[in-house]
Order: sequence, then C-alpha cells, then structure tokens
Amino acid sequence: MKSATATAGTDVDHTRILSSRADIHKAYASSEEQTLTNKGNGEHFGMSSGSGCAIIRLTGEDAKSVQGLIDFADTFFAGVDEDTCNEGINNVGVFRVDNNVHSGFDTNVNDEGKMQVLFGLLMPDANNNGNDPTMLPMEVGDVVGTKSMSAGHDGMRTLFDVSKQITSAVLDMDKASSKKIIDDCTTLGHCDGDSTMHWTNADNLSDQISNSYQRLIRYFQPNQPETNEKDGEQFWPHVDSTFLTMIPLPDKPGLQLWAPSLVDSKHSDLSKRGEWVAPIRPADQNVDDVYVVALAGEFLQLLSNGRVPACIHRVMPMSFGSAGFTAGLNKNNKPRISAPLFVRPRRTEEAILNIEEDLDQGDTGLYYQEGLLEECDNMHIWEYMNAMSPEN
Repeated sequence: MKSATATAGTDVDHTRILSSRADIHKAYASSEEQTLTNKGNGEHFGMSSGSGCAIIRLTGEDAKSVQGLIDFADTFFAGVDEDTCNEGINNVGVFRVDNNVHSGFDTNVNDEGKMQVLFGLLMPDANNNGNDPTMLPMEVGDVVGTKSMSAGHDGMRTLFDVSKQITSAVLDMDKASSKKIIDDCTTLGHCDGDSTMHWTNADNLSDQISNSYQRLIRYFQPNQPETNEKDGEQFWPHVDSTFLTMIPLPDKPGLQLWAPSLVDSKHSDLSKRGEWVAPIRPADQNVDDVYVVALAGEFLQLLSNGRVPACIHRVMPMSFGSAGFTAGLNKNNKPRISAPLFVRPRRTEEAILNIEEDLDQGDTGLYYQEGLLEECDNMHIWEYMNAMSPEN
C-alpha cells in the first residue's frame, strides 16, 4: 500500500494523533518514504506517492469508540432487512435539504443492484452541552435503537477529532482557525428558526445541520463477474468534496486508491501514470486496534495550494481479479458494509477564509495552480463548492 501510516491513541492531553504535525504533513505532501513514530512505542512504515491518503491506527478507547460506529452500521443494515412491512427506513427515500446536502435512504442506488446508501445528516446540540447530535432521517433511531445510535455518535466524535488534527497539521492551522473552518458537528452560536425534524421543514433546517455527514453503505456482491474492469466497478473513480473522508477499514476488500507514479506521471498512456492499490492492515496489528483510511478531499487540495492531492478512489467487487484482490473471495456473496465520515467546511457565517491568518501556503505542489487559492481569500469557504458544483 503506497500511503503513509500514522499512529494514533489517547493520551492525557486528549490529543489522539501521537505522530508529530511535521510527520503528518509529510505523510500527505511528500513523495518520499516516511516513518511515523508512536512516541517511542514502536514505528510503523509507509510510502507516500502523492496519493493523498494515510492509514491511521487507533488504540484503546478511541479504537473501542470507532468499533462502535462499525457495529452501528452493521446494526442498521440488519434492521433494514427486518423491515419487511415496507415501512420506516425503507420507505423514506432521499431528499435534498440544501444545495450539496441530502438525507435519506436509497435502497437501490442508480437501480443497478450494487449498493444501498444511508445519507445521514447530523444536527448538533444547539447549546453545545455535549449531547449527542440528532441524525436525519429520524427513522434511523427506530431501526438501530438508542444504545447503538449512541455508540455510533461516539465513534463519529473520535473521527471528527482525529480529522481536525490531521487537517490542522497538514494546513498548519491553529485551533481558532480549525474551529472556524472545519465542521465537526458542533455549533458556532445559536441557530434560530423552527427546528422541527421533518422533510417538509427542510428550508429551516438547512442552516442548523452539520455540513459534515455520515454515510452508511452496503455493497452487494455481483452474482456474475463483470467482463471488464470498468463495468465491474461498484463505485466509479472519484474524489470527495471534503477536507478528509474517514473510512474505518473494513475486513472485506473493495476500496482501491489511485497512487500516481513517481516516474511516469507524464506518460502519454493515462493508465500508466500510476496504479490502483488496496489499503491493508499491518501484519503486526493488535486485535483490539482499529484502522481508519483518511482520504484527502478537494478542500484539502485547494487549501494546501496543491501540495496534497485529492485522493482518487473507487470500490470494486470483492471477488474481482484486480490489484490487491484474489478471485473467489467472499464466495457466500455476503455484502460489504462501509461507514465513511465526510468532514467538510462549515457553512456558518463565521467560516470566512483569511489566508494570511489561517493557512501556511508553503511550497507549490504537483496540483498547484497559480493564483487559485488567492482568489478564494476572504471568501466564505463553502461558496467554493457551490461555485464548482452548483447542481449537486
């Protein structure tokens, strides 16, 4: 796996990432082999080739909390299968809350029979009293129950905290800037207006929900192998409109990342400019540890001035005979469940980017475009997405 491995755990300062800010920065921005150290507790090695990806090892209570998020996803889909009366979550559908913001449950994405997706939007505690957020659609709570929902929220909080530390390290942001810019499902000030949780009140809800969101995905195993690699994709190559996408590493294979070649980055044949690789768990893993794939998104690429590429990734069937896979895996056709958390910029009025105060632009990188970041100075950061993808 050509990505760097950062080590994480919990210490007395509640700082989960034990690798230094400099090491984290190198893991995403460098083209050389990096070693990230767990403060004397052992070393984990990885290679960064500009793929915009790092693998995070969580230990102790952090690992336990993210395992709770994984279990929450399993519980949700078990509940979906038990919803035999076509009521509740199976009857919700997907609805738009605001531009680039959706909620609901799609039982058959694109009518292809390849996957089901829950688009879970989070409504933070308006008073910031530490209470769990509320998830839209409301039917999710009926499917999983209070205990599982609480465990899922605990795992989300851990991933939000880890993602803020990674993003802050890569962009060299201080706490005030990261709090202003990164949406970790906490509020900045009180939200006015009707907060009735129903799709008919979407207009009033749009400014009260978190711009970051949780997605639960169930990928189904095709009954017959596809005839070519392109047709075999369960989720086509893409990048995310995020700072980071935090994906607890599933037991079953499927996720692939594009690792650009250090030698043939300008090759006339696009397929030879890199390779698809699969993130894997280290061989010396502790059974209680949890690993998270942290993929850089479009906002991290933009705000890093091109030093960090948005990670191109795709999902392949588990038995597909491609890089990192073995034909015949998962012969029982059991679906693979994934629980990515999409960490995005805030949409609140305070989230105005000030390059001089908020960022260290650093050197130009592989994806640098002169003047692009400067054009965004003193803009509301979420305006970038509305400008780039107005119809999404």
